[in-house]
Amino acid sequence: MDSSYQTLMSKILILISIFFISAASGDKPPHYDWTPLKNVTDPDVVNLGTFAVTTHYSQAHTSLVFDRVVYGMMKVRTDICGTDYQLIISVRDGTGQGTDRFEAVVHRGIKNCIQCLKLKYYKGPVNSVLEFFLIRKY
Repeated sequence: MDSSYQTLMSKILILISIFFISAASGDKPPHYDWTPLKNVTDPDVVNLGTFAVTTHYSQAHTSLVFDRVVYGMMKVRTDICGTDYQLIISVRDGTGQGTDRFEAVVHRGIKNCIQCLKLKYYKGPVNSVLEFFLIRKY
């Protein structure tokens, strides 16, 4: 056999071995876990929070107004080609009185080559970040 063919075959066997060893170890790659957002005042995160409140407003006919994102986490979803964002959002009622915190999960993905947002979950009021971790379903 040609030596370049043997070299190629040995590289392929090594790659296959590495794949099976890593699959057998059962370790999940880190992108399958929720990761805290470092900057909840980032305009992109604020846009996701605003989207969640306005979408919920249009579906439930409430008078809630977006105030700010209090806390958030993200999870890359390789199974559905996108990212889920789990947010605690501070909202005001339509009169400007009182504020509440709500939990929302927004999915950002690509459909037909266009970026799209989808509100997957909206619940509230959430009293604390600790409660957010206790009721988390995603």
